[in-house]
Amino acid sequence: MFEQAKSVLDQAVQELKSRGVEPLELLSIREDVEWRMREPHRGDVPQFIPCDLRLCARNTIVNYWHKDQELVVPAGYVIQPSATRPESFAKPYYIDPVAGRRRCKGLFALERYHDRQDWLFDLSFVGNRRSKDSLRGSFLEALQSDFIPQAASLRLWIKLNDHFFFDERITPERHDELNARNRYIEAIRDSKFVLCPRGNGTTSIRFFETLAACNVPIFIGGSSTKFPLDWIINWDAAVFRISEKEVNNGGFVGILTEVLDLPTSEINARRRYIFRVYHQFLSPERKPVFEILVWLRAAEMLMVEEMWPELLCYPVNPEAVE
Repeated sequence: MFEQAKSVLDQAVQELKSRGVEPLELLSIREDVEWRMREPHRGDVPQFIPCDLRLCARNTIVNYWHKDQELVVPAGYVIQPSATRPESFAKPYYIDPVAGRRRCKGLFALERYHDRQDWLFDLSFVGNRRSKDSLRGSFLEALQSDFIPQAASLRLWIKLNDHFFFDERITPERHDELNARNRYIEAIRDSKFVLCPRGNGTTSIRFFETLAACNVPIFIGGSSTKFPLDWIINWDAAVFRISEKEVNNGGFVGILTEVLDLPTSEINARRRYIFRVYHQFLSPERKPVFEILVWLRAAEMLMVEEMWPELLCYPVNPEAVE
């Protein structure tokens, strides 16, 4: 398996270099894999299975289940949140969704990085307002009452819909019509910051679409929500967070104000990092890399369990073990 991991990483590194993308994190991971290949292999090879408790064993890896509750299973490990569907294991929301059909026709990942000096919007959100008793609903209501009135100098595009217009029952032609009317693609592609309140799942597809477009998401959701590959990607260097507590106590207003006052140089620094990690780990063509990295993490966790069982706690944090 380590030979396969090295092969996948080598191929990805060469492809990224040919496109002018710095594969810094991947190079470091490849060096670690080469070191492991020289060491005696310890621990069981983890199995990749859907989130099904009936299949759990000591070397099982499980993800979040369909009700967004973390599975605390001593025999398994929650190492990677994915979609809300239990069969959708260990993968983020790619800009190209399942079945090869784009959620939004015309929304593509940024292929070549360039610093920006201006955007069409400073802040945007286009989407379903949801009920007031949901986190998204309460945030959007507070945004309209507490923030927007004092943001007259900002270029905002906030479009709230009463219905979810990506429903599979709606025709693709109707999708395109509603996208154009609501300027959804423009909002993702041409906003300094995109508000990404969580949806049915722990995160939001809008979050990953914004990363693909190389703009900066502002995530509104649980303070402990995990993002993909958080043992590799420094998400604090890429995105901003607003917690449910900050929505409820009004602290989100100060956070948004500070974020929107950031100099363009800092915004571009975040964008450069987003571009690099997206194309190394999260783009559709990096899915084999993503799966290898999850496997390596699982193998590392199993090694910790075997070597230091008295230090093992849940969740596992191998980096903390000296």
